[in-house]
Amino acid sequence: MLDRFFQTEMSEIQEFLKSRPMLFIEAEREVIGIDHPLIGEWLLQHWKIPPIIRAAVKHHHQTFSEREGLSHSKDLIVDIVHMADVICYNHEIGDGGNRVATILNADHYNQISLDDETLRKIIEGCKDQIEKGKVSLMAV
Repeated sequence: MLDRFFQTEMSEIQEFLKSRPMLFIEAEREVIGIDHPLIGEWLLQHWKIPPIIRAAVKHHHQTFSEREGLSHSKDLIVDIVHMADVICYNHEIGDGGNRVATILNADHYNQISLDDETLRKIIEGCKDQIEKGKVSLMAV
């Protein structure tokens, strides 16, 4: 959404991040006054997507404690999306634009109940799929 309809603002955010070590979402708030999770939640509400899916989009950058008391914020899908976001950033799967590290706390691991070996397999599987996708694109 932002890439398509806010290209000037996205360029400003990228420039802003070059000189400041911060999360992309923080730069969005600084430059345009709103962030992509709120825009995503608004779009999903407009499209009449169920509240639990909207919650996963709205809260995917928030830690477990930051979501305390928020509607649907402790649902498993929100933690899964948050964990996927952090894992992708930390293993350089895509580029979320962050210029500082993101971490998962113990509450996320406890909520999702993934052991280290399963998590390792998921990460390796993601990397394998990305590589297969690159090969497929090169063949076109």
